[in-house]
Amino acid sequence: MAGSALGIVVPLYIKDLIDLKNIFKSALSLSFIAKLAVVLVVQTILSSGGDFLISREGERQIVNIRQLLESHLLELPVSFFDEQDSGKLASRIINDSILVKDFITETIPSFITSLITVVGTFAVLFTLDWKLTLVIFTIFPLDAAFTIPLGNFEEKLTIDTQKSLSDLSGITTESLRNIRAVKLNGAETGILAKFVAKLKRLYKLSIKNDAVFAVLSPIQDMVSFVLIVSVLFYGGYRVQTSTLTVGALTSFLIYFFQIVNPINVLASFYTDCKQMKGAVSKISDILGKSTEKYHCRSLNVKVNEPYNLTISNLSFAYGQKKVLERINMQFPTEKKIAIVGPTGAGKSTLINLITRLYNPTSGAIKLNEINSNEFALEDWRSLFGVVSQENYIISGTIYDNLVFGLQQQPSASSLNEAIAIANLAEFIAGLKHGIAEVVGEQGIKLSGGQRQKIQIAQAYLRNPRFLILDEATSNLDANSEAEVSQALKHVMQGRTIITIAHRLATITDSDRIYFLDNKTIVGSGNHEELLKKVPKYRRFVKEQILPSNSHRINGVDS
Repeated sequence: MAGSALGIVVPLYIKDLIDLKNIFKSALSLSFIAKLAVVLVVQTILSSGGDFLISREGERQIVNIRQLLESHLLELPVSFFDEQDSGKLASRIINDSILVKDFITETIPSFITSLITVVGTFAVLFTLDWKLTLVIFTIFPLDAAFTIPLGNFEEKLTIDTQKSLSDLSGITTESLRNIRAVKLNGAETGILAKFVAKLKRLYKLSIKNDAVFAVLSPIQDMVSFVLIVSVLFYGGYRVQTSTLTVGALTSFLIYFFQIVNPINVLASFYTDCKQMKGAVSKISDILGKSTEKYHCRSLNVKVNEPYNLTISNLSFAYGQKKVLERINMQFPTEKKIAIVGPTGAGKSTLINLITRLYNPTSGAIKLNEINSNEFALEDWRSLFGVVSQENYIISGTIYDNLVFGLQQQPSASSLNEAIAIANLAEFIAGLKHGIAEVVGEQGIKLSGGQRQKIQIAQAYLRNPRFLILDEATSNLDANSEAEVSQALKHVMQGRTIITIAHRLATITDSDRIYFLDNKTIVGSGNHEELLKKVPKYRRFVKEQILPSNSHRINGVDS
């Protein structure tokens, strides 16, 4: 701002110098030259310093915006991500925020300095000659006549462009993440066709965007040229009639060239605002979503052991689709509870509700008779450790995965104990980098059994009060299943176990089995009790027994 203000003074010095006689012979003219040199040096220092400070602050702001977006996304409920594409969300953080940064670091500072320059210059020009100033002043309505309608078009164009960018990012991320499935299914051609279609869409939008600027820039240049000619003709006439000095006309021309770019900046500010508004709308949509934190009324609930978990009249629906209805269950401390049922019965959804990844439509989940939503999410989820059939391995090293999510780094002895209990010691000892071995994206360098063992070690280090086994061995071969099951026995000790499984071997020794079918609990009891009183459970068991032995199941006619 200070540099821009000094820039307004420079043409006045030039005017006075030109109107002086014997410019390089008088002490007065030499004094003017010295002052002009000082003003130019100071203006340069102020302008360059200002540019650096604004750019540095802009970089700081973009860091804050990206951090705000990432932290907000991490606190959004899982239901939000069910309807989103991870590649598009990444595009919001990276691409959309860049436009916000450019607006902060370039557009706004340019607008402020241009406004100072234009207002200050016109104030000076009116004092020099108001008639000639009115000629220059006509640039505003001429520019506005073109930039306002173009700005409205640019806003819609920017929204479409950012959407196209996020679509392209989504396809790229998905295809690279699932590159093995793409190759195994021979889907390269189809993926490339989708990519090219999105790319062409983005190309067309970019061409339209280029066309807007291609039209706007020559129009502004034409308006400027017309004004230059007008000033020269009218100013020349005034000089000939001795109503204007040569120095004044020269300073007018300098002022004119000095404010052409600032006037264009002011005129395009409307267009830039529209463009930024279009880019930031998606960011605002994300930041406007309610986070999981809003579901916690108290952050200081304390419950004494032993922990007893209960589910009362629980119902849940994905939109209009009912998944669970009137579920009632109990999980006494240090007991082994199994949840079984046909595929699609809602078993995994029930686990997501227990861990509060979703919120029930109605009913309650309670710990020692205290509703789960009275607990802070961090406190509630710290009670649970999950070993799932899904791949929860992150990119990085084995160590990164073992300590993933821990609030405090474990001691070496605790780490070694977890590795031993999970039967990982021999495997890690045979690796070149040991625990620092990189596992690849989603643990691609590991076998299924090794990934499950790492999850078991994770769960052990978390020291949860409830251990959830969600089909933990369903995707493993017989040998890997035996190793993982052996490792699980060590982790299970002293904890309440919640098991979801299809295989009988993992549920028959449970203290209580809940049979889930058709959105509700059909029956509960131990294995023998369910065989006697629940026909659907008998059929469920029969399907897993060899035909030669299927006529009798534990002494019960099938």
